Amino acid sequence: MKKLLRLFFAFFLLSITIVSCKEDDEPALPDELTAGDATVHIALYEEDAALIATLKYWKNGVVTNITDGTNDAFPTSIFVTAGDVYITGREFMGGEYVAKYWKNGVATRLTDGNYYATASDIYVYGSDVHVLGCEENSAGNRVIKYWKNGVETSITDGVNDAYAPHMFVSGNDVYIVGYEYDASYISIAKYWKNGVPVNLSDGTTDELASSIFVSGNDIYVSGVELNGFDFEKAKYWKNGVAVTLLDGTNKAMAGKILLAGSDIYVSGVVESNSGVSIANYWKNGVSTNLTDGTTKAGVVAMSMLGSDVYLSGSEENSTGIEIAKYWKNGVAVSLTDGTKNCAAVAMFVE
Repeated sequence: MKKLLRLFFAFFLLSITIVSCKEDDEPALPDELTAGDATVHIALYEEDAALIATLKYWKNGVVTNITDGTNDAFPTSIFVTAGDVYITGREFMGGEYVAKYWKNGVATRLTDGNYYATASDIYVYGSDVHVLGCEENSAGNRVIKYWKNGVETSITDGVNDAYAPHMFVSGNDVYIVGYEYDASYISIAKYWKNGVPVNLSDGTTDELASSIFVSGNDIYVSGVELNGFDFEKAKYWKNGVAVTLLDGTNKAMAGKILLAGSDIYVSGVVESNSGVSIANYWKNGVSTNLTDGTTKAGVVAMSMLGSDVYLSGSEENSTGIEIAKYWKNGVAVSLTDGTKNCAAVAMFVE
């Protein structure tokens, strides 16, 4: 079943949305924005009847096809700077998924297609293009990889399966967040600073880390504790100390984390009492539902513009078709008409 599975996979593993204090000579990060009229950039996919996904770019109501629908293609993150639009993702080519990014619709291929690969995040600073992703090795384990201006570095050694959805670049420091399985195949939530790993969980339960934000000496990471293959507890870590969101009565998972002043925002999904996923976010631990639990919904990306909170994802209609949506301060904007499965996977607001 593909409906919402791609979205939730993206939720755990993909996309960029961060806010940061910056030096005067640094560019604005995706969510470090000022109040005013917003330009909303969204990377989304749309599936045809054969379940082939086309990667699309939406800007204030105008949709552009990035891929032509011949090959399955899926976006993971979006970054806009100096008028240039960068989108990361993967495209099925020659029998395997290839890691790619597109600059203004022009593709750059990062892997050769011998093994499954995907690009999961991108950050552009000056002339430097930082890309995060993963590629399977001959043993079938995913290796976390990082490319700077096309030069590849392996972050993990490939002995154990690993994945990283998000990075944070601050000066010369590169923070990568994700998870790596141990020898007992328990997933350990962790982050890497300049390639050096820091464990956030102890291996007693499966845990994933999905997003990272760095402010001064403080490191914030969002994630989820699993129960088997199902999500269980949404949480975030501040300097390695875990904070659980909600009381555990309802299952929940945390996606993106960002700070606005002293306020901590975390996007997520909460399961209703009837087992339906609800699009959600937390501000300082207080939960706000974006959907009513009538139909399945989820959010993947989050941004802020002044005091306005933007989130994007999808919600099923009454016939079970996913509609790509974003929410501004809780008010939904539909991007697609409900005739094909779609999801708004990544967002950049300026």
